[in-house]
Amino acid sequence: MRPELQRKIDQAIRLLQSIPLRPDEAVELSYSGGKDSDVILQLAKESGIKYRAIYKNTTIDPPGTVAHARAMGAEVVMPKQSFFDLIADKGIPSRWSRFCCKEIKEYKILDKAIQGIRRSESRKRSERYKEPEICRKYGGG
Repeated sequence: MRPELQRKIDQAIRLLQSIPLRPDEAVELSYSGGKDSDVILQLAKESGIKYRAIYKNTTIDPPGTVAHARAMGAEVVMPKQSFFDLIADKGIPSRWSRFCCKEIKEYKILDKAIQGIRRSESRKRSERYKEPEICRKYGGG
């Protein structure tokens, strides 16, 4: 393995181990079934932290993705309302009306969460990206 890659792995593991957890507490590993989630899941395993891998099903997910999430040990959680019920209530989502992710994916289950996100996923994300030095938790605390 290249030394630079091993340095980044070690840094990520230390960052995960720095999450303050009570003995009875776990961190929510936001699992999507994609390669970034697979990487953060492996890093969480290697770090030895207590976590729950949680896959938030949108109700329109491909069956293969849901099966992969289950195979990786993630809990599959269903939203309060299906995607199509949300559309019936709120209309079609658009650039100006982005309620779907908030309602279906971006709700907390545990107070602390980790995600695997690549800075190279988009130009805007790359411009905003800063190497994490601390772990954040919901509620700003």
